[in-house]
Amino acid sequence: MIMSLSRRVPLLPPLFVAATIFFSLTVFADESHKQVCVGKDCFSSAAMVGKERLPLLGATQFRYLFFHVYSIALYGPKGVNTSAGILSDIPKKLVLRYHHRFTRDQIVKGGDEMMRRNPEVNFASIADAVSQMATLYMESVHEEDEYAVVYQPGQGISLYFNGEFRGSVPGAEFARAYFGIWLSNASIDDEMRDALLGRNS
Repeated sequence: MIMSLSRRVPLLPPLFVAATIFFSLTVFADESHKQVCVGKDCFSSAAMVGKERLPLLGATQFRYLFFHVYSIALYGPKGVNTSAGILSDIPKKLVLRYHHRFTRDQIVKGGDEMMRRNPEVNFASIADAVSQMATLYMESVHEEDEYAVVYQPGQGISLYFNGEFRGSVPGAEFARAYFGIWLSNASIDDEMRDALLGRNS
């Protein structure tokens, strides 16, 4: 199955721009190694978070003008398809696979701006966690690099770069704000959010 979406949105910092969104999904039939592909990027149909096996809820691409910025996939409990549900205190995982170089400063600036724009986020109350998260990013990312953001209740967010653990940031409030960049009612783009939540399939 292949789906395409396009929508114009205001210009944002490079990591989070979504001037044009394309969503394409292909499921391979091999049950032992089932994958879901978005363009050339393929994601496992499930991921382990702690002791829980979470299914892939959705995947999509970000394109800015003529550039494919990154592909992104969301894992969470089966049947969760609302912002309130996915942002509640449940395990979840986001995977971002990049197609262009970005610096840590660009990534941090983009994330901070999106969280500040969210009326449901009290940025002052999570400022320390935001600063701690910023120290976990690499100096830059390049094509085919991957960040995975994992949330486990009671443990907070863990960040992985190309499969290697970078560190953790505690706090359910910060996790709601951070995952809300893509998944809240004030997300980057409604169509992107819905694709990740599996509501465009």
